[in-house]
Amino acid sequence: MKEKINKPKNLNKEGIEMTKKVMKTYFLVAFIYALTHSFFFATYSVFLKDKGMDLFQMNVISAFFMAAVFFLEVPTGAFADVFGRKKSIIAGFVFFSLATLVYYLSGSFWMFIVAELIAALSVSFISGSMEAWAVDSLNHHGYDGDLGHVFKRHDQFRQGGILIGSVVGAYAGNFDIALPWLMCSIGTLFLAGISALIVREEYFVSSRESVGLASVRKTAAESIKYGFHNKAVWLIIVFSAVFSFSIQTFNMHWQILFQDSFGLAVSHLGWVFAATCVFIMIGNHLSLFWRKIIKNEKNAMITSQAVTAAGMIAAASMWSAFPVMAAFMIHEMGRGMFGPLKQAYLNRRIPSKTRATVISFESMIARLGCVGGLLVSGALAENYSISLAWFVSGVVLAVSIAIFLKIKNGD
Repeated sequence: MKEKINKPKNLNKEGIEMTKKVMKTYFLVAFIYALTHSFFFATYSVFLKDKGMDLFQMNVISAFFMAAVFFLEVPTGAFADVFGRKKSIIAGFVFFSLATLVYYLSGSFWMFIVAELIAALSVSFISGSMEAWAVDSLNHHGYDGDLGHVFKRHDQFRQGGILIGSVVGAYAGNFDIALPWLMCSIGTLFLAGISALIVREEYFVSSRESVGLASVRKTAAESIKYGFHNKAVWLIIVFSAVFSFSIQTFNMHWQILFQDSFGLAVSHLGWVFAATCVFIMIGNHLSLFWRKIIKNEKNAMITSQAVTAAGMIAAASMWSAFPVMAAFMIHEMGRGMFGPLKQAYLNRRIPSKTRATVISFESMIARLGCVGGLLVSGALAENYSISLAWFVSGVVLAVSIAIFLKIKNGD
């Protein structure tokens, strides 16, 4: 198989219409996926607690997911580069539908792990593929605009879907704590069908040559080598891993802390999660403004996370509901700034033919950081307190910012 990417043309009227169509498809799929995917976001830890899991077991279950993604990211990214991103995206949605159905039907530690392993396969197929599809489709139709703007809009649509889905799912969870999983399963299967109809790959041309695992292995090897040897790419890959390590305790334990310490009902957790979506969208909006102020892409990415670290440390150091909630939202805003800056930075430095695989490689290393963060923060939270786990994670991120600002990226 050979992938042929046409060179960008001068953007004529047809090119403008086609780039708009690609963006609309990218944003629509992102919105629906976020909507259906987020039905259980505000109730995940509460659901596991209801099934008898303690704080450390919750994190171990998620650690299995992250570890599986670590091993699956590059092979599935190579699959997308060799066989097509559309096939990879649809496969990912189908597997995710199956994973959430298993969660709905399960009630034990090991069955939750089985569900997470299936989910890991699904996320690995999707990770990098949708982003690579969007960038290469835009390039194919001659788009020469700012990718940062595209990724900012994508994240805003995504957060809008999460905002609605998390609130709806929380109210469903108030009625039946397992119901959000069934809703997610049905919705994601529906999205697989929609994607089969609207996602197009005009840039991708398949020859009649036979392909197999050798092609996938070759693409994977080339992409890993590129990720390691390109200093500018490797720097942000490592920083993403540290960032992922630091945020895991906030992802996992906020529901338990807010429910146990502040007495929030399950339905109220949905509104808290909706508020986090708003602050992430604010962060998305501020990201390009921040880059203009800092001017240097690498420094803009890294300094943006000072907001995240400050919010994390402040949330861990306060005791009453309102200050903790305010600091928690500030940390979410900082996280919202990171995504568009990182995506634009990476995609400007990755060759088209291995784009999905290199992005998957970045995600793979980030998942390794997630595994470490889950295990360390889970042990701290279970044996000491959630606040201590939050504080340690914030300090780790703050120290890493100071270190990475001094490292040159080779540009």
